[in-house]
Amino acid sequence: SDDNAREFDTAFSLTVEASEKFRTVFPDNAARPYKRAGWSSDGRYLRGVPEGDRHPTYKSVGLNASIMGNRANIILDDPMDQKSAMSESEQRKAKDYLDATLVPRLQPNIGWMIACMTRYHEFDLASHIIRLSEQSGDWIYIRTPMIAEPDDPMGRNVGDLLWAERFNEDWIIREKRRMTLGMFNMVHQGNPAGMGGDV
Repeated sequence: SDDNAREFDTAFSLTVEASEKFRTVFPDNAARPYKRAGWSSDGRYLRGVPEGDRHPTYKSVGLNASIMGNRANIILDDPMDQKSAMSESEQRKAKDYLDATLVPRLQPNIGWMIACMTRYHEFDLASHIIRLSEQSGDWIYIRTPMIAEPDDPMGRNVGDLLWAERFNEDWIIREKRRMTLGMFNMVHQGNPAGMGGDV
C-alpha cells in the first residue's frame, strides 16, 4: 500500500543517514546519500550511482503505482493485504501489474526481483510467481514455514521454528488456539490450500 511505501521510505532514509550499524556494514562512501542528485520520496540516490544515471538507488511505491521511466531491481514486500488477496479482481490486477509493469522495468540483463509475502489465498500473487518459477525457470521459489517441514529449504529439522527467539513454542501454541488450522497453515506455514471457506 502507499502507507507501507511511505513507512519503508522513511525507514530507508533514516537508516542510510543516521544508523551506525549501516555505516559499519557499508563503510564505503558509495553507500552515502547523494543529495545533489536527489534525496526525497520521489527517489533516493546514493553516491555509488554513476554520474548522469537518472535512475534512483531506492524508490518505495505501493502496488499499482506508476514506475514508468524507471529501471530498477525490485523488492516486493507483502504487496497485498488479506482483503485484496482474496478478491479475484484484485488478484488479476496484481498479476497484470507484475507482468506488464514491474518485470519490464527490471535492469536489462542484470535485473533482479525479490518477492516476500504472506499467503492469503490459493490464487494470490504468490501463486502466480510460483507458477512462473515452475514454467520459466526465471524465479527461484523458497517457502519458509514457521514450523519446519520435511525437505526444509534452510536445512532445519522437522519441527524447528523459523525464529524461535522471537516466535517461541508458547507463541505458536497461542496462535494455533487463536486461529483455525487452515488459517494458521496459510499465514504461518505459507500454505493456503486448506483454507476453503474458513477466512
